[in-house]
Amino acid sequence: MKNGLPVVQVLAACCLIACSDSRDSAIGEPQDSGSAAEHAHGCSMSPSPAEVELTRWLVQRGAYEVDGHFDHFLEVDVAFHIVRRTNGSGGLDAGALDGDLADLNDAFESTGIRFERGTSVRYIDSDAFYFEIDTQAEIDALRSTSPVAGMINVYFTPNLANENYSLCGISSFTFSAVQGIVMNNSCSSSFGNHATLVHEFGHYFDLFHTHETAFGVECPDGSNCGQAGDLVCSTPADPNLSGQVSQCQYTGNATACGFPYEPQPSNYMSYAPISCRVRFRGGQRTRMLATLIQLRPGLIGSPGLQVTWVDFAASGAQTGSFANPYRTLAAGIAATGAGGRVVVKGPATTTYAPTILAEVTLDAFRGEVVIGD
Repeated sequence: MKNGLPVVQVLAACCLIACSDSRDSAIGEPQDSGSAAEHAHGCSMSPSPAEVELTRWLVQRGAYEVDGHFDHFLEVDVAFHIVRRTNGSGGLDAGALDGDLADLNDAFESTGIRFERGTSVRYIDSDAFYFEIDTQAEIDALRSTSPVAGMINVYFTPNLANENYSLCGISSFTFSAVQGIVMNNSCSSSFGNHATLVHEFGHYFDLFHTHETAFGVECPDGSNCGQAGDLVCSTPADPNLSGQVSQCQYTGNATACGFPYEPQPSNYMSYAPISCRVRFRGGQRTRMLATLIQLRPGLIGSPGLQVTWVDFAASGAQTGSFANPYRTLAAGIAATGAGGRVVVKGPATTTYAPTILAEVTLDAFRGEVVIGD
């Protein structure tokens, strides 16, 4: 059974209400006329004013903050969907998905998140989705087709566009009305593209582009890095690298706030050429892990995994969630079923020696935890 994290579910409900304007919050990567392996990247849309306000609210409440890392991976299941013609022909070779999954796990290894296939490949036999995905409404219709609950649903189709761009991929944020990721077949790993799916998963865990301006222009000196740009201070300010990178080096001379830009073309969330994008920065990794734990807890899965949080210094409500942990180990153990995991926020010490009658794993987070005499 997966942990429900009640407080986070309330946040999610607020998000859907706050974002009920006419625009979807999906983020996409347009495709140019070059080779399938090297597409130019621009965005189908930036966060709307309502989404900007909501994101700032989440930031203020610590939704994207989590200190430390797990000594084990948090496993997340992925459901791959392949669009074929109505007669069952065509579609991406299912064998290509092994490479896409490997790319994801390579990119997210230092984040503490591991992706697994949660189900066999699911096929959608529809000429409409195969030939005619060229509006946001059609993208949302595809993402609403047979999604698997508790998994990240990724759809591959040979023709992908919205009203403005031909797209390599498009994703949702946690607060998007329609969830899921849609990929153009030609932007999969089997065509030499090892960055776009990773980029879209970054958006799925609430990362913005490194050149985002919806929150304001980020100053290259970092003075407003927490309030502007992508809201991540470990990523340097970025003027939008489309057409400004040669041999993975920035060639532009733009300035902002009186300082020259020194962006990083190697960042997955930039618009540098695909072959240049190979890493996330520390603040991005923290943000994605926090998003998984606090805003997408229903994705945390391995068979029977239940996570109950304990913090000996906690105050306020006690629900066993990350945000409202139990104050005692006894309460955490009592609330955890067989096969579950009790995670104590460290560093901490308790003289309490628990009696554990069910098969429960004890784990420490953010430092060493000493239990017993």
